[in-house]
Amino acid sequence: MDLHRTTTWSAAALVVVTLGSPIALDTSSAQAADLTSVSAPRSVVTLSAAPTSPATKDGSSAGLRFLGPPERTPPPPDALPEEKAVARVRALFGGLKELPYVRAFYNPQGLPPEILPRAGGTVVPTWNLTFSAADLSIPRDPSSPPVDILHADVDAFTGDILGFSRNNPAWAGDQPVDTQMAVKVASQFLQTIPPPFPDWAFVDVNSFSETQITGPVPPPSADPGPTTGPTVRPEDAAPGPQSDSSPNPAGSLAGQTRLDWRYADVRFGEKVNGILFPQNSIHISVDPFGHVVQMRIERPFDSSKLPKPTGVISADQARRALSDQLQLEKQYLESPFQFNAQGQAVPTYQPILGYFAGNVAAVDAFTGKPVQWVYPSLVSTTINRTYEANGRGDTLVATDRQSAERLLAKLMQIDLSGMTFRSRTLPGESAFGDGYKIYTWTQLPPQSSDSSPGSNPGTPTPSAHTESVPQKEITAVLDAAGHLVTVNMNFEALRGKPATVTTREGEAKAVAFLQQVLPGGTQSLQLARVTDLSNPRRLPDWYDPAKDPNNLFQPIPVYLYAFFPLHQGVPIADHSYLVSVDATTGHVVGFSIPPAPSLALPDNVNTLAADKAKEIFMQNQPIHLIYRWPELGNQVAPQAQLIYEFDPAHLIQYIDALTGNVKFLDRP
Repeated sequence: MDLHRTTTWSAAALVVVTLGSPIALDTSSAQAADLTSVSAPRSVVTLSAAPTSPATKDGSSAGLRFLGPPERTPPPPDALPEEKAVARVRALFGGLKELPYVRAFYNPQGLPPEILPRAGGTVVPTWNLTFSAADLSIPRDPSSPPVDILHADVDAFTGDILGFSRNNPAWAGDQPVDTQMAVKVASQFLQTIPPPFPDWAFVDVNSFSETQITGPVPPPSADPGPTTGPTVRPEDAAPGPQSDSSPNPAGSLAGQTRLDWRYADVRFGEKVNGILFPQNSIHISVDPFGHVVQMRIERPFDSSKLPKPTGVISADQARRALSDQLQLEKQYLESPFQFNAQGQAVPTYQPILGYFAGNVAAVDAFTGKPVQWVYPSLVSTTINRTYEANGRGDTLVATDRQSAERLLAKLMQIDLSGMTFRSRTLPGESAFGDGYKIYTWTQLPPQSSDSSPGSNPGTPTPSAHTESVPQKEITAVLDAAGHLVTVNMNFEALRGKPATVTTREGEAKAVAFLQQVLPGGTQSLQLARVTDLSNPRRLPDWYDPAKDPNNLFQPIPVYLYAFFPLHQGVPIADHSYLVSVDATTGHVVGFSIPPAPSLALPDNVNTLAADKAKEIFMQNQPIHLIYRWPELGNQVAPQAQLIYEFDPAHLIQYIDALTGNVKFLDRP
């Protein structure tokens, strides 16, 4: 087995993910569940709920839970007996004497009928097992301490352990995970289970955290006040019964207990024909103390259908084709990052002027032609128009809910009356920083039912997907001093409405707004691009939106403008100003204004020519072959791809424009 990784990083910027869960990695705003497939002699799928969910009524965190039919079905005579399934799990963990109680549930379907393996195959019946330190059939007092629980899913015929998740209160804490240790432990654990693939390789490792709160839930009120709640990123903020204004790990409500777990998710991918296919993979999560706390196997694709590498172009030909695609952009970074031993990106506070890759390059391994990425691209237009902005320096400070509502009403004409409010305080390891607060106001759409008394039979009942999406939600992020730095608004209420404001008119609104909120004085801004959400996204030919009940790619009349402050004519990449404009009214409905650059930037003189920087980049950037099977929503492409791409294990972050030195985005 060789060590290899395939994480793709943007060379111009990096999103640091330190929160969340490997069971439900966020690739969209919907994080309720993650569809994963599991290893078995046939293609199979399991469904796992996000382990960041609140505690269940039996005192456990949601962890790795599985859906089944509403009525219990006895296993067939040829199924693995329950006691043998239990014994398989106990044997893997040295007996589990500390968890004497077991609940078992036979699931003959594995998944609801609408969730099936996308690449063909059969659904695997499973034994869903819950091991616990206390008898969960006995009702527990809400103030009781959390119970050590392990959930496992076992193939009901082969006895293979398909996945597990454990939350042990004794293993909680705020100690970060050493990722090198985690990779070593996960590699050793992989040798103790039946191999999920004939050949595999290390892909990547990422750090995560999980929070569980047990105890009494405060009664709903207009402003519930400071309590503790799950750790979230700003984009993860969603309506719920709790709010968080204190990072106190012990909980700030009487009778509540808060536990935080940290772990590193180590991913190994299948290798086919000696080439990595990371979409078929096994994830093993390790905590700071070296415990393996989670495992899941993802195998949604039949790897026997991958194309043979016969007839691929040479690496030299691929390198030339990739060079033709590569676009380098000269930019400042006020604070480049480097990775620490825990795999987290930390700022260096040493400004640089460099050339960054402005696009992700990949070519077909057989033709050398550019590969079109599957995810539906937004209609973005490069503008690169320069403005001399005269900032008014309006004060954007709020100390509590009431002052925040007054500020938003004045600044953006937002009416927050009658909406549900909650607040959270982010811990120091968040992407924002210690002490940042998130205020969220939510309004759900009115519920309707065709069978309710007095209902109009001609009025359609909203789908479950529609009802789960807030009709209106506003999220505001404030720094530790109360400065308003980000406001986001969901646009569900605008979906389907026609745009009546042009992009150029929206641009004027965005520029005027920036001049209102930027610090006093004149500064040069570059409008880099505008993204038009009112235009349909470019969907692949094989994707049919009508067949996807959760199609999230419908047009919304909103324009997104990205501005960069300029220093000596060069944009400062880590200080972008983002403004969202409602294309039906011209009102600003969102923005992000980071603090002004505070460090001295190098002069833009005697720098490397762009063509020389590109030459250095291509001479030093490794490339590799990799399999990709395009997928979107509930659909997949008819065929997989074999492509050449820049090797993410050794990805160049930038070329220093003053020295020509190469800075790699190496991780521990």
